[in-house]
Amino acid sequence: MSALKLILPAFVLSLSAGCTGLLTPSDQGISCQRIEADIRWGALSGLTADATDILYAVHDHNLPRPEIQTMNVSGDQAVIVQSFPVLRNGAEPPYDLEGIARRQAGGFWLASEGKPGRHLPNLIIRTDNTGHVLKEVPLPASVARYKIKAGFEGIASTGTGEQERVVVVFQRRWKDDPRGQVKIGQYWPASGQWRFYRYPLGGTA
Repeated sequence: MSALKLILPAFVLSLSAGCTGLLTPSDQGISCQRIEADIRWGALSGLTADATDILYAVHDHNLPRPEIQTMNVSGDQAVIVQSFPVLRNGAEPPYDLEGIARRQAGGFWLASEGKPGRHLPNLIIRTDNTGHVLKEVPLPASVARYKIKAGFEGIASTGTGEQERVVVVFQRRWKDDPRGQVKIGQYWPASGQWRFYRYPLGGTA
């Protein structure tokens, strides 16, 4: 039996109970600390910076409610210090959040990945500072018609007013993309216009 097969069961048990040391029958030593688990870390899908020591994060649909988490990174490790739900008209929308960007003018842009089987579109979403949805922006129909299961997977924004731009990346090639190329979408909030670009995928090592 390999050393890994001997170590792994005891290692898992030690993480759940906490330990100061562990010795397996194969004399392979492991030391560990008790881990205070926070399940919210398990599905993080987007991160954006604000002040020097403050970050904001979102998780995907593997956790039941869409929310924005505030992190303090001033210490030796990042700590989730606050979370608030993303609400649309007072209710929790069925978003699959895959990205977050802090707006220079305040609030956030969020990216929600579409789910064709559930008839949920890919959306970019503008919220205020407390997560209340102010606007949902779908893709143009001429682009959305080529959707696949994978959709938005990240978001960024820059500028304010007439110069504000929002950029979203697509996880995989859609039906209208040439082989080996994937879309990037650019949205201009002031005019409501979209522009799309493609970038080539790199080869595998």
